[in-house]
Amino acid sequence: MTYPDATPSTDIAVQPTTDGSARALVTLKSSAAATEQRFQLDLPAGTEAIGDGQGGYAFVRQGGEGEPAALVGAMEAPWAKDANGKHIPTSYKLEGNTLIQSIKTNSATAFPVVADPKVSLGWYIYLRFSKKEVKELAGTKLAYFSVVAAAMACTKIPNAVAAAGCATATALQASSLLSQAKDAARAKQCVEWKVTYVGIIKGWKRYKC
Repeated sequence: MTYPDATPSTDIAVQPTTDGSARALVTLKSSAAATEQRFQLDLPAGTEAIGDGQGGYAFVRQGGEGEPAALVGAMEAPWAKDANGKHIPTSYKLEGNTLIQSIKTNSATAFPVVADPKVSLGWYIYLRFSKKEVKELAGTKLAYFSVVAAAMACTKIPNAVAAAGCATATALQASSLLSQAKDAARAKQCVEWKVTYVGIIKGWKRYKC
């Protein structure tokens, strides 16, 4: 669902996922757009956002007596690009339950600017590959695919167990994942992997980007 001019000169597209989470895609249409975008975090009781040291946040549910804490969601450091494909400096900060994304545009910025986190909130981790990354994956030999894919995506997961499991899964499913990357590259599409918090790749899809 897209909300044109949700705030002045800013469109926000929200895409719900099958696990009840949502992704937000922010488009700053001109220099008149606010350079801070705010997202209200509706976290379950007992869950808190903790910085992962890489510009993103892990969402951790504290365990009860005798129970360990559990990672229930994550958001990777954000990215933003202008109309020329130039990366725009962007970062998150947390104020209470509000996640604020700051996007640093200047007089040289070509609008519109698109900002979007790579990993979404929810019971799954969503890893997205840009067209450039898909093209690189598609050109990788099968023997090296799992190493390249793991370095490109799995190492970005702010959970050691999930990251290790993801790397193993890319090796086991390398042939299918490589075939998908080649199909997406031919169609000039992006790719998304759906990964559990123990690193199992539950699904993947191509999408327009």
